[in-house]
This record gives sequence, C-alpha cells and structure tokens, in this order.
Amino acid sequence: MKSTKQQNQDRRRNAQIYPIYKMFSWDLLFFYSIEFLFYTITKGLTASEILLINGLYIVFRTAMYVPAVAVCDILGKRKSIILGNILLIFHILSLLFLPGAISVILANLIFSMGYNMKQISESNLVYDSVATRGGDGLYTKLDAKGGSLYYILDGIASLMAGFLFVVNNYLPIWICLGFILISTILSFFFKEIYEPEEIEKGKIKNIVKEYANDLKISMKFIIQSKRMKSYILFGAIFYGIIDIFDTYQGDLLTDIGIR
Repeated sequence: MKSTKQQNQDRRRNAQIYPIYKMFSWDLLFFYSIEFLFYTITKGLTASEILLINGLYIVFRTAMYVPAVAVCDILGKRKSIILGNILLIFHILSLLFLPGAISVILANLIFSMGYNMKQISESNLVYDSVATRGGDGLYTKLDAKGGSLYYILDGIASLMAGFLFVVNNYLPIWICLGFILISTILSFFFKEIYEPEEIEKGKIKNIVKEYANDLKISMKFIIQSKRMKSYILFGAIFYGIIDIFDTYQGDLLTDIGIR
C-alpha cells in the first residue's frame, strides 16, 4: 500500500505526462488521411472489400470491449495502457508486412483490442491522478490540453501525409509507427495510483465467466428492448450510409486522379 506522499507524487507525475502522451496517442497520426489510398493502391483492395473490412471493424470494436474490460481489471490501468499501445504496434506491423485483405482484417482485430484497452484505462488512470479536491476541473483541463495538442499535430500530419505518400506509399505508415512507439515509451512512465488486487490463477477463469455472463445478460436485454434495437438499427444505417459515401467518394476521386 502506497503512502499518501507517494500517491501524491505519482499523481503529479501522471498529470505532467498525460497531455504530451495524449498528443501522440489519442489516435493514429499520419494514417487516416491516406487510409483509402493505402488500401487501394498499396494493398490492392477494391472499394467493396474496404466496405466489408470497415463493417468487420465495427463488429470487432464491439466484440473486443468485454474482453478488454476483463484484461484491464486483471492487469490494472498502467499495464493495460502499455499492452494496448504494444497491440497498436502489432497493428501497424501487420499492415506493413502482411499482404492483402486478410492483413487489414487481422490488423483491425488487433487494433480493436488494443484501442479498447487504452480507451478504458487512460481516462481512469488520469482521473485517479486528479481525484482530489478540485480534481474534476483539473481532469478537464488536462484532457482538453492533450486534445488541443493532438489536433494541432493531427492537422500538420494530415497535410504532410499526402505528400509523403507520393514519395513512398509506406512512409506515412512508418511515421505513424514512430508516434505509436513514442506513446508506448511514455506509457511506461505512468504510475499506478491504486495497485490492482492480486488475482489467483484459479480465479481468473471465474472472472472471465462473470464477464461472459454479463455479456449474455446485456445481449438478452438488447434483444428484448425495442428502444435499444431501434437505436442500434438507426446507428448501423446512419454510419453505414456515411461509410459508403466516404468510401465511394474516395474511389471516385482516385479514379479521376484527384485523390
């Protein structure tokens, strides 16, 4: 059990690191602006294959959420952030070195697990680091500062990615990998404020069973709830239409030589 003095030191350390960490790690820099070009020109995928892959990505993000929560509870927040970033490294390596549509599907599966773990643990770790009197306001400031720094960097990356892609198709992806490596290194400097309880090996199976049971209960509730089914159907149709328009717009612009 940490002393109050040690906890306060760890809180200050996390608060100092987090805005810089979020600037590099909030999402994939140098990738999304050339994503369609990379998939079609470099990977040789068709627009229909990209739509299928994007649909599977949504399924992966949903399916990986419960396992991500279970892993975060077992490992703790700091280790989960580190592992999440390492999975993102494997995501980029899959895109770089494995061929065809299967590589993208595998990469998205790895990304879904890693990003879910990061998303769950990062905000919780920061909140633990500012969970003192007036801490709610500090959390908002740290999160906003990290977000603003990210948007500045993302704007620069979006402008540069297209030019770099013309030089070499893989160059933006390598730079993206470099930023993920920076995020991973920074994540090692975080400190766990409340150490997770040690779990005996025999109890891990019980925890997994509990989460599986929770998932079954949630699915049963969704199936029985007309409001939830309508909400999911609306979301699926709405985002599906947007994704179709975005994909085929990119395909059209590529065909006429604009993109």
